[in-house]
This record gives sequence, C-alpha cells and structure tokens, in this order.
Amino acid sequence: MNDYVYQIGLLAAQAIIGAGVGVAVRTLRSVAKDTERIAEQMRVMNGRLGRTEQRLADHETHCDDRHDRHRTDYISMRDRMDRTFGGHVK
Repeated sequence: MNDYVYQIGLLAAQAIIGAGVGVAVRTLRSVAKDTERIAEQMRVMNGRLGRTEQRLADHETHCDDRHDRHRTDYISMRDRMDRTFGGHVK
C-alpha cells in the first residue's frame, strides 16, 4: 500500500513537472515570436529613419544652394547698382 501511494506521488510529480516544462516551452516560443516581431519593426523603423535622414540632407543641400544663389544674386545686383548710381547703395 505504501509503495502504491509512493508510485502515485511520483506520477503526480512527473505530471506537474511535465506541465511546468510545457508552460515554459510555450512561454519561450511566445517570447521568440515577440522578439522576431520587434526586430522586424526595428528594421522597418531604421529604414524609415534612413530615408528621412536622406530627405533632410537633400533639403539642407537644396536650402544651401538657394541661399548661395540668392547671395550671388544680391551681390551682383548691388554691384550693378554701384556701377549705375556710383558709390555704395544701401
């Protein structure tokens, strides 16, 4: 009888351990899927960030070019007015 109770106790312990291992495996799989999903989202966001940085660099270049062009236009107009009216025109 005592041996019978001991066997039942062992079977119950094995079942509990098996259930715990099953839960642990499912949790690890879930964590792995979440990690993969997050990694994919990071790749997408890094791509967007790279494109945004490129657009910003292009915009800054465009603004610098316009600034240079306007400055050149201003200097040339000032020089022409100086030649036309004599002396420095403010």
